[in-house]
Amino acid sequence: MAASNDTVADRSNVSTSSPYEGRYDNLEWVRVNELLQQRHEEDFRQKVIRKTKDNPFVPIGILATTLALGLGLRAMNKGNSRNSQLMMRARVLAQGFTVGALIVGMFVAAGKSTRNAGKP
Repeated sequence: MAASNDTVADRSNVSTSSPYEGRYDNLEWVRVNELLQQRHEEDFRQKVIRKTKDNPFVPIGILATTLALGLGLRAMNKGNSRNSQLMMRARVLAQGFTVGALIVGMFVAAGKSTRNAGKP
């Protein structure tokens, strides 16, 4: 009986955890911290350039909307109601294009993140 008690006592002293337990969690936090610091170091100009490269149609839509609005207001100020109406309709179409570009960009970004989530 004494021998069996020694074996049980020996088993209780043996660590069941892996020597690598916790190391992977620490490495993941280091990687996340590096990514957060990279994003934080980015200034406004760099962020605009990165976002424009990700979805170039949004800035095009913004410029088209602004141009149509400006030309429409100018025509309205001059009293040219026909061109003013035409430009306001063009503004609505440009706004629709911009919203569509935003929605497509969101779907593309979501698709990229799901494809990258499966990679190690």
